[in-house]
Formats: sequence, structure tokens, C-alpha cells
Amino acid sequence: MDQSISSPLYNGWESFPNNLNTYTPYRLDAIACNQHLSNEASRLFSPNEGQLIRVLHSDGDPKTLKNLQELEKYLQEYQNFRGKRIFLIPQQYSWGELMISEEAMRKLFTSIGVFAEFVDLVHAFGSKTGPVDETFASGPVYRANTDSKSFELCYLAKLVEHNGKSEKGVSDFSIRQMALYHGFDGPNDSHTFIILNPSLTFQTHFKQARSRDGGLRAMDWQDLHLAAVYSMSFRWREYVNYLEAQFGRKLQQTKSLMDPKRHFSTRNDTIVGDITNLRKSPSVEVKEEDEARDQNSVSFTDIQKLQMFKDRSLFVYHVLRLNLGVFQGLERVVTLRQRIEKGQLPDTACTNEDPAPLSAFISDTVVQGQRVDHLLRRIEGASTLFRTILDFRALETARRDSELIVGISKDTQRDARALKTITLLTLVYLPATFVATLLSMGYIRIKSERGHVVFEFANELWIFGILTTVMLVATLGPQAYMQRRRSKREKEDEKQIPEKALCDMI
Repeated sequence: MDQSISSPLYNGWESFPNNLNTYTPYRLDAIACNQHLSNEASRLFSPNEGQLIRVLHSDGDPKTLKNLQELEKYLQEYQNFRGKRIFLIPQQYSWGELMISEEAMRKLFTSIGVFAEFVDLVHAFGSKTGPVDETFASGPVYRANTDSKSFELCYLAKLVEHNGKSEKGVSDFSIRQMALYHGFDGPNDSHTFIILNPSLTFQTHFKQARSRDGGLRAMDWQDLHLAAVYSMSFRWREYVNYLEAQFGRKLQQTKSLMDPKRHFSTRNDTIVGDITNLRKSPSVEVKEEDEARDQNSVSFTDIQKLQMFKDRSLFVYHVLRLNLGVFQGLERVVTLRQRIEKGQLPDTACTNEDPAPLSAFISDTVVQGQRVDHLLRRIEGASTLFRTILDFRALETARRDSELIVGISKDTQRDARALKTITLLTLVYLPATFVATLLSMGYIRIKSERGHVVFEFANELWIFGILTTVMLVATLGPQAYMQRRRSKREKEDEKQIPEKALCDMI
């Protein structure tokens, strides 16, 4: 910018962190880190007019830097800072841009000499345009200079906050994050902290602690990390209680879990014998019974909601494990720095320093993680129960269908027996009917002469015989021809199949 101050304090800020001489090129590709930061600048940072940085000093009043010029002026004024100071850089809103411009961030980090590993944590913030990378929170990063006793430390904190939402079906809690950088300058005996997106819990707790402890001057550098750890673990117990209450409410709403009669029919459906009654039997009654039972039964929607609840619990369990890794790594760093400050070498035997403050947070996080793990097992058990209920209901439906088919089969057998009887009666009366019809035509006359029965045949009988034969041939001939043709075609198809298979093999 035209009004920015040119100073060797942040020479080469455009290429940060490649302009630093403190990083190891074998461990970090600073050029790629700089390019990645430039590519995501629009997502991560606000314009200069949207900047808001608050600085807390161990000596002096808090300062608010609202633009790049004020930041540059501050950095010039406090080039050789001694004591403790904290830079608070908030976000505009959840998953919004950090309230600092890209140029201001690069100049601030260059002047302080922030190591490049902290830039990786910066990418965890900004507008959410894709899946969140949780590897940022795998543990603290610590780099130390044993000659000057200077060191740098950074980590990402996951914490729970009330979101203030009152919509029905929306959780009262949200999982937020903040990043913390701690740089100790041994020669100047100065501690510089940079906190990205400081949570409301952290700010409230830290403000109360400072007012009771005499401000930043009396605060030890470990105290700020204890305040950060406190905010990371403060509301997890309340959130896990909320999840358990939500799960219990879902079980209470599903009344079918308490009464097996709501799933299975207690009425023994009777299949009525005749076809007329079978059409009305069990369709209407079963439909009414199923509708009454389905009002309080398990559906696939219940399983879907339960799976979503399980996914949320799995995410909570994952975040708790990430926080646990941060706590354990931070405890090792604090213990190591305590030994160094007492004049011991980093590789000497462990001292009897009591890490009780951090151990309490670690223990509490382990307990909350175990509770969530237990809740996951309960959810899995309830999900299995829901599926079992649906399977049994499917089996009951299959049983009803089977009984209905059996009833239809019995009625079909009864109808077949009736048709058999009709057929037998027809066989009995058909010859007599034929003889009576033939005699009534007049072609054959029966007379009794001198005690003997005499048959007289009319001269037109041959016409009857010829017509009957012609009609028989006309009836049976086409059927015989079609059957013979079909048989011939089937034989030809059978011969072609092996030939085609042989051609395919060749």
C-alpha cells in the first residue's frame, strides 16, 4: 500500500515464510507454503478496512489496531519488546474470514519471526468451502533453540460453545476452534502470544483470571496455556450430557421399543373357505390393524435419524481424542521447559515436577471420551434393535402372505374336486346324449318285426358320415400341422446351439 511504512523490520514479507532464516529447508517447503497461503488469501483474510486486532500488554493499556497503518506503527514502536503480550485476532463469524488482511498478517508474522508451522494452522480458519481438515489438531508443534533458550509452540484447540440458536431440532452447542502461538525470545526475555479466533469462554475466563491475579505482569507463561486448556475442556461434560439426553428422548419417543405388541399381530388370521369370503377376509381388517400399529412403530426414518446421531457422536469422540493429543503433547513441552528454566539439560532424567494441572484436564478428557464411546455402543445396540424389529415385521408380513396363499390353494383344490364331479357326470351322460341325438335325426330307424329288432338306415346316411369326417379333419388337421411344425423348429434350434457354441470357441 502507498501509505505503508517501509522498514527492515519486515523485509521480504511478501514471501513469508520463505524470508525467514530460522526454518530448516529439509523439514519444510517454505516456497510451497507461501504459494498455498496466497492461493487461499481470499478465503482466510479480510480486506484492510475490516481489520480488528487487539493487543494485551504486560505493561500498558490494551491496544486496538483497526488497519494496516496502525499495525505498522505499533510494530515500529515495540521492536525490542520485553515482557508479555498477546495478539487476539478474531473471526467475523463462525467459519468467516479472520479480521486481518493478508499483508498485515505477513508483516506481523515476519516482524515477530513466527515459525512456518503456525501458518499451517491458519488454513484451518476462514470461509468453509470444503471438508474440514482435522489433521491440524493432531498435537502441538514445538521448536526450541537450546543456545539462547528461545522456543516456539503452537497448537489448535477444539472446544464447545453455546451457539444461541433456539430453532426446534437444532443443537444448542457448536464445536468451535482457536489456534494459539507462543514465541519466547530468550535474549529479550519476552513472551509473544498470537491467538486466532479466541473463544468467548477463553476471553471470559482469562479476563477474570487477570483481574484476580494482578494482570499480565504477574501471569506466568504457563498460565495462559492453562487458560486455553480450560476453555478446551470446559463445556464438554455439558455437551456430552446433552447428547445422552437427546438419545434418551429418542428412545422415549419410540414407544414400540417398550411394547412388543405394537410390532407383531396378536390376532390369528383365519382363512375362510369359500372364494367369496376370501376376498373380504383379511385385507380390510389387516390394513386397519397395520395403520393403527404403524403410528407408534419403528420406521426407516428412525434408523436414518439414529445414524445421523451416531455420526455426530463419532465426530465428538474424534475431537476429544484430538484434544487429548494436544493436552499430552503440551504437558511434555511444559515439563521440558520447566527443566530448562531450572538449568537442567533437555536430555537429563525427568524431574519430580508435578504436572497436576494438565493431568486433571487429561483425565477429564479421557473420561468424556469414554462416555462418548459408551454412548456410541448404546446407539449401535438400539440401531440393531430397530433393524431386528423391521426384520420380524417383514417375516410376519411374509407369514400372512403365506397363509393367504395356502387359503387360496385350498379353495382351488375344492373347486377342482367340484369340476371333477361335473366331468364324471358329463362322461356318464354324454354317450346317451349322443345316441339320442343320432336316433332323433332320422337316419336310423328301429322297428320290431316278428319279435326281432330291425334297424333301417336311410339312404342319406352317407352324407352324414362324409360331413362328419370332413369336419373332424378340418378341426384336428390344423392342430396336428401346427404341432408338427413346432416340433420340427425345436429340433432345428437344438442343432444350431452346439454349432454356434463351437463357432464362438473357435
